[in-house]
Amino acid sequence: PKNDLDVVDMFLKDVYRVIKQTFGIEIDNEHEGYNALYYHSVGLCSRAKYRLQISDKQSLEFVKNKFILAYEMAMIYKRLFKKIFSGDLNDIEIYYITIHFGAILENQKLEKTLPDVLLITEMRLGKVLLLKNELIFYLRSYIKRIDILSPYMVNDEILNKYKFILSTESMKKLQNI
Repeated sequence: PKNDLDVVDMFLKDVYRVIKQTFGIEIDNEHEGYNALYYHSVGLCSRAKYRLQISDKQSLEFVKNKFILAYEMAMIYKRLFKKIFSGDLNDIEIYYITIHFGAILENQKLEKTLPDVLLITEMRLGKVLLLKNELIFYLRSYIKRIDILSPYMVNDEILNKYKFILSTESMKKLQNI
């Protein structure tokens, strides 16, 4: 590794690998949860280097009991952090790392459970993209993604793939579907 940032990136990849081996959970590192954990880890390295500690001790027991899996992941993080950076993490740091893993797990759970939506329309591409972006903005907590098809491309096999179907077309155009 060339610098501290590369070391942190390699460290997090090791943490994710051990979590996968231990719990069978694969965590994607292409999301904002990874970025938040990455930047927190960079700060941890600096605090460990200069022996600085955060001094707010509330809520660790709550996190340990409520977010058990995320806490266990944080303990893997702690063990590997000590091994790679020769620094020990206090309970407050573990609390924050647990919160990061809890957010990552919740995000992944939502990604797997949120439905895909089909938008059936004959609108021009610019209008369709505008509509799609607006729908995503308003429904982003409730849907994973929106696919777009022309009414002429839709069949029963395609329809069965979606839990929700939206249409800008009249029912007459869609009555064969």
